[in-house]
Amino acid sequence: MRHEDRILLLVLAAAAVPAVVALPLVWTGGFALKTQVTLTLAIGCGVAGFAAGAQAVMLFDTWAGLLSPAQFHRHVIDPAQTIVDALRQSHPEVPIIGFPRLAGLLIGDYTTATRVDGIGLDTSMDLALAAKWIPAGVALQGNLDP
Repeated sequence: MRHEDRILLLVLAAAAVPAVVALPLVWTGGFALKTQVTLTLAIGCGVAGFAAGAQAVMLFDTWAGLLSPAQFHRHVIDPAQTIVDALRQSHPEVPIIGFPRLAGLLIGDYTTATRVDGIGLDTSMDLALAAKWIPAGVALQGNLDP
């Protein structure tokens, strides 16, 4: 068996139990089947990471800014909110950072709805506007142009 195959099997085995625990939390939502499977895996991997000692988790959504506001709420905010709620049930003390890349004007909606502890900002975000739109107490991270 190749090394890559062994790694994949270990990752799948580590996420299996948390994924089963996450199923009832997600499957009752109004999401499409593909979204439900993705959410279940994301929650399972997050729970497995916390169990392995992760001190924080970051939700990346690199295509978020390409959606209309209605699509952004349905396909970015709603799933992120589900993930955050499920992870908080299992590990309420672990910080969660959201990164809806290119969210622009919707960054405040995302931060408020998901209740993340920190928000990753891409290089296109104006820091003065972000400070106005993001609730007090939420850590700002990123916004550096490599």
